[in-house]
Amino acid sequence: MIAFEKVAKTFSQNGGSPRRVLSDLDFFIEKGQLVCVLGPSGCGKTTLLNLIAGFVSPSEGRVLFEGEPVRAPGPDRAVVFQDANLFPWLDVLKNVEFGLKLQGMKGRALCQTAMKYLDSLGLAEHAKQYPHALSGGMRQRVAIARVLSLEPRVLLMDEPFSALDANTRERLQDELLAVWNISRRTVVYVTHSVDEAAYLADRILVLGNGTSGVFADMPVDLKRPRDRASAEFLSLKKHLRECLAALPCCIQPGAFPVA
Repeated sequence: MIAFEKVAKTFSQNGGSPRRVLSDLDFFIEKGQLVCVLGPSGCGKTTLLNLIAGFVSPSEGRVLFEGEPVRAPGPDRAVVFQDANLFPWLDVLKNVEFGLKLQGMKGRALCQTAMKYLDSLGLAEHAKQYPHALSGGMRQRVAIARVLSLEPRVLLMDEPFSALDANTRERLQDELLAVWNISRRTVVYVTHSVDEAAYLADRILVLGNGTSGVFADMPVDLKRPRDRASAEFLSLKKHLRECLAALPCCIQPGAFPVA
């Protein structure tokens, strides 16, 4: 469904040498996979996501979506950012309806569709509340409902739960998996958390520095639901940490969470 063919990305810097953040990316993602992209801050995870979304173009190589080069953003590839970015002057229901209106949906179908996705994320009773009255976790659920209501082919998620407390983060991970299990929508999920990648992913791509491409490509065959305390889960986390420790780049202390 998504293919990277010898992709590199270099950014120019004011008064400085160009900075290469990605090199020699060559992989594909199958339809319906939940892929986590793992790596330290600054390794190019968000740039990889932006290339799929069409927000930026590769400096070298090609990014393909269903066989066609990605040249611009499109409704088939929707992004959930780290910040919910809700419209503060609109209530929860109208926030979810916003994108649907841009697609031309009107009347009863508009409200019913928005409510369907709010209900799927446990937000139906909060439909008339405004973002300022919601917790951080609830605002992020609204943002996910807003994106899911557009029924994109691919869901691109850029560390969407990283700013939340541990309990809320784990609860939203379970809610995401519940929605994914029903829709089997392709998900590319950027994270710097070993625990999150091990818990969510069918497959984990580990990025190194800007010259090393994909350092590791790991299928995850742990059955769901996953037990964070199981020997298999802890073994996978240990393996991921060993992989990260072997990255061919200088990683600053504290670049990866302990959990």
